[in-house]
Amino acid sequence: MTELILVRHAAPTINPATPSADWALAPEGHKAAANLGRALAPFAPGILVSGAEAKTIGTAAAIGGQLGLANQPLAGLEEHARRSAAFGDRAAFEASIQALFARPTEVVYGEESADATFARFAAAIEGVLASAGGASVIAVSGGTAISIFMARRLGIDPFSFWKALRLPQAFFLFTAPWRLEKTLWARPLRPPGPA
Repeated sequence: MTELILVRHAAPTINPATPSADWALAPEGHKAAANLGRALAPFAPGILVSGAEAKTIGTAAAIGGQLGLANQPLAGLEEHARRSAAFGDRAAFEASIQALFARPTEVVYGEESADATFARFAAAIEGVLASAGGASVIAVSGGTAISIFMARRLGIDPFSFWKALRLPQAFFLFTAPWRLEKTLWARPLRPPGPA
């Protein structure tokens, strides 16, 4: 039985004038998250938690709506803290993320190091798993925090993993020992009609 299903949030509405932590889920992101929720139903998860950002709460709400689960925002599951970081272009953003992963003890982007992100994220995951009573847990967060966590638990390169992420995407994990069972992602369904 899968113990942990980590979910990267669905597509937000990007607003360069506000921090990414404040971005709400886009309509197509809501549809994709609901589709992912339907795909997760056969796995019968029992607990749904998320970080406190609008896009993770929106993703969790859409998933929970399909599963009959209420989301419980959980401190520690937030994305890497970067409220002060300018949005910039894609190349600059990728360079900043690569530096974050390459120099994990330093605050090189935003307000938090990769080590600090991992410490709070891992503590939140361990806490919810310890209190789950054997139920599988869905935890919704951001791609950078998930990449840092997965890299350290599975011994993989965080930047390569981060670059390959989709919106939304689920990772099915066993915890003793940590190993990835499978991944799953969903897109919004096309409306009927000509392609």
